[in-house]
Amino acid sequence: MPQIYDVRPDGVYVPVRRYQHARKIKMEVVLAGVLHTGEKKFYQHVDRILQGCDVVIYEQPFPRDQETMQQLDDDWRKLLYDEDLDEAFLASIYLPMPPQKFIRNHGLKDESHCFDYSQSHWLSGDGAWGQEAKDAALPDEVWQRIRKAIRTLDTTVKQEKVAAAKKFLQGVDVETASMRAYVDFRNLHEEEIERSVNKHTVVDPRDEMTLGVFDKIVSGRKPVSVGILFGNGHVPGMDTLLHDRGYVLREVTWLRVLTLT
Repeated sequence: MPQIYDVRPDGVYVPVRRYQHARKIKMEVVLAGVLHTGEKKFYQHVDRILQGCDVVIYEQPFPRDQETMQQLDDDWRKLLYDEDLDEAFLASIYLPMPPQKFIRNHGLKDESHCFDYSQSHWLSGDGAWGQEAKDAALPDEVWQRIRKAIRTLDTTVKQEKVAAAKKFLQGVDVETASMRAYVDFRNLHEEEIERSVNKHTVVDPRDEMTLGVFDKIVSGRKPVSVGILFGNGHVPGMDTLLHDRGYVLREVTWLRVLTLT
């Protein structure tokens, strides 16, 4: 399975993967797997790479003003302290992370404010999903499937993730939370959570939807180069779907999205 991030002494790196079709030699795909919050220069670097693509298929952003994001932070934090462990765990993995205060203190940027999605050659890969979800970020039936998946997880995993979320947020509140603390929290049980909760509920359906958009673009517009800009959790599934369509990995470039000091 493709590696979706690499934590090095100086920072967190994510991949930009380049593919070429086995038969259509001139047909290239650039798959940029990003974090949704990171350093401005990272998004500028990704944007420069995507400028060379005839078409860019992107993950539907949910741009929200600061007041709305603060309200989301508050609502999810309340759920984090719910007596029901499953609900508290849900909050620990879907609470907007990192919080707005942490983003401001560390000079980070939200991905949705760093790209011009209005460009005529930029198309949403999961727009239908976003329309159904509206302000809830995910459709109601998906939230139901997520809650069902959470019930199958080991209790210890849920307890540790909830405790880690509370500890990290406490550090954010008193402005002692470091970038390393944020990365450590993100990484805690991440592989198991992705495999058992997110993959079949959130990731796989959107991968299929996006590659369906990709197929229509390739057959209709016949571009030479297509960029795909999605969260890095989508990289393994999209890699498989591209391979199924005859695309072969040619190059991987690692870009630093967060600096660790």
